[in-house]
Amino acid sequence: MKNKNSKYLWISMISTIYILALITGFTIVEKNAQDIISSDSQQFLSYTLKDNFFLESVKIHFMGKNIVFNF
Repeated sequence: MKNKNSKYLWISMISTIYILALITGFTIVEKNAQDIISSDSQQFLSYTLKDNFFLESVKIHFMGKNIVFNF
């Protein structure tokens, strides 16, 4: 039983690393393409704070679109 659980752990760990590497690759390509296309580059990740302490929103600029998460 222990060997089967260990196998699932390794498979899930490797697949998670692959997915994170894919997302990281997309982010790097997006940033480099944005720098080449326009000289006015926007920040990839920006946030706003409410009362200098609480997180109000997080904005991600990806693939030419802004994705905003409000809290």
